[in-house]
Amino acid sequence: MIYYSIFAFSSFFIFLASLFQKKNKFLKICFILVAIIILAAFAGLRDYSIGTDTTNYNNYYNYAQMSKNLYTYCQSMHVLFGIEYGFSILNYIVALTHLSVHWFYFICEFIIGANIAFVLFSISERIDVIYGWLTYCFIFYTLSFNILRQTFALSIILIAIVEICKNNNIKSLILIFLAYTFHSASLIALLIFAFGTMLMRLENKDQIIALIIATVLISILLPTIFKNFGTLGVFGDKYSQYFGQQYVGQQTVQSVSTTLAIRLPMILLIIYNLIANRECIDHGSLFIYVLVIIEAIILPFQLISPAMGRIVLYFGISKIIGYPLALKQLKMNTTTSILIKILFIIFLILLFYNQVMVNNNNMIYPYIISNDF
Repeated sequence: MIYYSIFAFSSFFIFLASLFQKKNKFLKICFILVAIIILAAFAGLRDYSIGTDTTNYNNYYNYAQMSKNLYTYCQSMHVLFGIEYGFSILNYIVALTHLSVHWFYFICEFIIGANIAFVLFSISERIDVIYGWLTYCFIFYTLSFNILRQTFALSIILIAIVEICKNNNIKSLILIFLAYTFHSASLIALLIFAFGTMLMRLENKDQIIALIIATVLISILLPTIFKNFGTLGVFGDKYSQYFGQQYVGQQTVQSVSTTLAIRLPMILLIIYNLIANRECIDHGSLFIYVLVIIEAIILPFQLISPAMGRIVLYFGISKIIGYPLALKQLKMNTTTSILIKILFIIFLILLFYNQVMVNNNNMIYPYIISNDF
């Protein structure tokens, strides 16, 4: 399968970059760029039939090439389609080059990949970068073939999460605002910011437990909370509708049950680490672990409101650093640790197979190269 080949090829160069992390900065950067370009080129070469929203993004880009000026384009996109200004500006700037839409997809994917690589290598002393990149490839990469704007925003939110761990609160707020200009639902990350900044200041275990419980409860209530914000036009008409819908269907129940079961092995591994390292776990690791756990807790509430599908992603993006962190902090003998890491890679491969080849999520299989170059 071509996806597996591309992921393996890209991950190989990330692995090489990790080997030169401290030895040769120039080679590290070169290998990272190659890894990112592989994924970006693969996204750019795809046929317009790959991805459920690709045709819409084609239209947004083509409209930018015909617009008189930036202001008119941004206003039109916001009024007609509910497109955020940050994404419109990016569309317009790339459109000024008169490159084809394939180049636009390449540039977007390159920026997203660069954001992910930046995060992983910025905390490489705490994780094995290769497992983070594999997590990104198998779980999040193809999301951009469908929800491009939100994937762009999620990559920025992941940087914000790391900045929270480093107590760089002003930077994280700026990043959340930047993500908001690409996808308005990014305001959800303000809850993550509030939780993280408070957690970093607490030392009392009872207070920490109370904060975690409060954050989980608020997360469950987010569709209702943001539905009220939606009436004020904070999210725009397009995304406000998600917070007003409700449904319960057999297919939805099966889908949520499957995705919840898929998360269970890594959740159990994280819980094991929390117990095994309870006396020495740092606040940053706890913060990331809790975000991963919250995603699993609130996932079933998609049965009540489809808005949870949007909300879950902002917690779930933390898996890119949460999963490799859990693997790194395992307090087990070498043989067992290696076995678990091998099982983790198999888990990612089977997960992608189930989601893409069996369930045809996001309509990205089979992959087709476009013929309009």
